[in-house]
Amino acid sequence: MLDLSGKIAGVITIVLLIVLGIFIYPRLLKKPSGLPVVIAVTVLLALGLFIFDSGRGTTIWPAALLSLLWAGAPAIAGVIVHRLGGKAAPRE
Repeated sequence: MLDLSGKIAGVITIVLLIVLGIFIYPRLLKKPSGLPVVIAVTVLLALGLFIFDSGRGTTIWPAALLSLLWAGAPAIAGVIVHRLGGKAAPRE
């Protein structure tokens, strides 16, 4: 398994979540087949985070809960950005 220090893993996680929530998910949600893709990526992200946390010796339930929260956050942000993106004021 890939062994990353806590700081590096934290930075990678935060950057990944921000990029997904603000840029990638809203763009995918504009496409007709985007919602299933967002759901699939969110599930894969949750699974990856769970494996990462459980590999560090965390018990199952806290690792599962944190994985769902961390994977769900960019999905929620992506939906918000997608909905707000359609209501932007027109440029002159």
